[in-house]
Amino acid sequence: MSLETSFRQLREANPVPDPALLTDRSTDPGALLIATKQRSAEMQTQELTRIETPQPPSRRPWLIAATAAAAVILIGFLLIVPNIGGQSDVVVDEPVPTTTPVTPAPSVDVEAAFPTQVQNDQASRATIEFAGNAQALVEGGVHMVEIQMEIEADFNDPSVSVSLLSVDGVITSTGITEDGTEFVPTWTWTSAGDQVTVLMVPRGVGIPDTRPAVVVTVQETATSEPIEYVLTAAAGTGRPG
Repeated sequence: MSLETSFRQLREANPVPDPALLTDRSTDPGALLIATKQRSAEMQTQELTRIETPQPPSRRPWLIAATAAAAVILIGFLLIVPNIGGQSDVVVDEPVPTTTPVTPAPSVDVEAAFPTQVQNDQASRATIEFAGNAQALVEGGVHMVEIQMEIEADFNDPSVSVSLLSVDGVITSTGITEDGTEFVPTWTWTSAGDQVTVLMVPRGVGIPDTRPAVVVTVQETATSEPIEYVLTAAAGTGRPG
């Protein structure tokens, strides 16, 4: 609003009294009253317009809580992101390695398989004696053991061959005569494991009465060289053919 407009509205709201009426006020009070009421009736009034500032809406409690939670999550994210893809500053105690003492495997006496004596019992059986506990070697003490016994033919019966093969403790027993008869020998060990009795063929089937020969082959490991022990027929006992 301009200054001129303000003065104009002020003059309209408060008109200047008529000087003539003021002069005659002492002589005619009634006329002055009538003039005053007429001036009041003709006065222009102007209402004051007040501009009210709207109050900001109050925040709901759940909105405040959600805003605070979001702020906490944001702060945590900003703290974690720099460590992604890099080495964490947190030092973790490394587990102390535990050591289990390894018990060394007992030494193997390979020479225990050396045959020292063989005897033809002339009753479908033969007995072999060894330098030591050959049974322990046969039952898995070494990688491979094979005991072969050969009884040569005489005038009455064909020759007989028997074999006991053990590979990593898996034992196979086979036997065959010169005329092609196959059989499964039975090997019976003494408690000391240094002597075995071989039942070669069922009773009633003759075997030669000659001296047997024995060959023992020992291979300590799968990669080691095999060792062969031989007991010739001359060292055995039996009736000569």
